[in-house]
Amino acid sequence: CRSEQHAVSSSALSTAQMLPLQEGCILHLIIERAIYSVTLDTLYQIFSRFGPVAKIVTFNKNSEFQGFVQYVDQLSAMAALNSLNNQNVYSGCCTLRLSDTKMKDLDVKSNSDKARDYTKEPPQYMRSTPRLDNIPIFSPIQNPAAIQGCNTRP
Repeated sequence: CRSEQHAVSSSALSTAQMLPLQEGCILHLIIERAIYSVTLDTLYQIFSRFGPVAKIVTFNKNSEFQGFVQYVDQLSAMAALNSLNNQNVYSGCCTLRLSDTKMKDLDVKSNSDKARDYTKEPPQYMRSTPRLDNIPIFSPIQNPAAIQGCNTRP
């Protein structure tokens, strides 16, 4: 990205769904030393720390894991580029090599494990809701003094 815009101050997902996309907000990424797999949700969690992510596309080319991350605004893209370039996704491996692009928009025909349009569908980890029937229910302790080491002074 080559120009500055005002920072967007809302949650990444809701902002990505509300704002029109600006041009020049797409970063190219290469993951070097990809010992472990890196999912779209992992990339989303990493990149959304710097602003609203609109789309992510990943692919393998020349035996390298590559992709594009499209932000809603240019300031977020520049912040991510400056902060994440040459950083590891996992300790000691999966190094991010980032560069800006002149691309105007990523075309995600349908969401999959390789590409996702977050302006239309939230990330996987945000779609799952905890089941209340799995939460353990504890009964109150009838006699706290019965627990060894419990201080029961009023």
